[in-house]
Amino acid sequence: MIRASVLCRLSGNALLCGALMVIGPGITLGAEISSSDRNAVFQGALQGCNEKMPEAIREQVGVAAVLNFCYCYSNEIARTITEDQLDALADWSRPPATIPHYGETMRNAWRTCEQQLLSKVP
Repeated sequence: MIRASVLCRLSGNALLCGALMVIGPGITLGAEISSSDRNAVFQGALQGCNEKMPEAIREQVGVAAVLNFCYCYSNEIARTITEDQLDALADWSRPPATIPHYGETMRNAWRTCEQQLLSKVP
């Protein structure tokens, strides 16, 4: 198993290169991961989300809204990622699109945060 130190190095690369892509449907299998791994996933997802957010959206909703969304999204990814997905993300030879159910994990996180933020709009 490869852990947080490797994931921190991956945060801008393999960990989230595919964070905003859509992959075929799957089942999120939520499993407990260590707090250091959870933090590494959160930090990587936060960085990736913020970097990949289109400028048009950033201009439309504002920097604070983008940061709120990315914080929510990153927290959801870190909360629901499985240990198997975590290990696969740390494997440089596997693109995120090949990790079982990772696309569903990302989509669920996106939907959760989209619903939370949209429900707050008057």
